[in-house]
Amino acid sequence: MKKILTIVASMIAVLGLALMPVLPARAANCDSVSGTSLAACSACIAEEGATWEDGKCVRKSGGDITSIIHTVINAMLFIVGILAVIMIVFAGIRYVTSAGDKGKVDAAKNTIIYSVVGLIVSVIAFALVQWVFDILSKN
Repeated sequence: MKKILTIVASMIAVLGLALMPVLPARAANCDSVSGTSLAACSACIAEEGATWEDGKCVRKSGGDITSIIHTVINAMLFIVGILAVIMIVFAGIRYVTSAGDKGKVDAAKNTIIYSVVGLIVSVIAFALVQWVFDILSKN
């Protein structure tokens, strides 16, 4: 079991690093910003179509279908991630409190495995959706 958990943890770490989004460099108009506003400016500039003007983040007005789909997919992925973490913690508690009962131990192991697999599948699906959106936005 320890070997399986090590392999799964390694896969998650590799996937997490491989799929980590690269933050865009700060735009020239963030160079004069300092302190706590610098983080807000950098986060603003990282958003697609947003600019930093007069100490405020100005976002493009839009309700185009791609931005709506993008927002819905991000929200669903966030929910899936939270649920997977909750299930992993729940299964860990079940595993610790199983008192050696083989049925409970197996059920807890299966819950952990299925939660991790679901998390990996959702991260891969997110990466594929981002890739498709990138291709569609370039055309």
